Amino acid sequence: MENYLYNLQGASLLLFLMTFLGILFFFAASMILFLRLYVDIDQEKQRFKKLYKVGLTTKEMANMLSRELRMIFIAAPISGMLIAFVYIATFAKDGGGLSERLLMNFLSICGFYICLQLLYYLNQFHNCLIYKF
Repeated sequence: MENYLYNLQGASLLLFLMTFLGILFFFAASMILFLRLYVDIDQEKQRFKKLYKVGLTTKEMANMLSRELRMIFIAAPISGMLIAFVYIATFAKDGGGLSERLLMNFLSICGFYICLQLLYYLNQFHNCLIYKF
């Protein structure tokens, strides 16, 4: 029984640390994305002005911008979640395997993160369209 409580405390501490680090990395990634978009916006305006002069329509430019932003906001977090799942599965193997509770917690955190990223993506896409290239 004492060994079980010791393992439970260790697992709780590990869960707290991993959650804290996950939240920290989420905010760091959001700030990096924001700064990257903010710094590149003048270059993108110039690029889109040149494309507009060549004959690209606003709708085509919006589709192109949407595709670029989607790669930044959606593809990177999904690959990060796959890496996190492998990491969790590796650690869970030592603790008796993936439990349903652990898997549900992981999926709920991933879902929440995807929702936040999606909201941020829609906000940034809307802001880019407001600038009218």
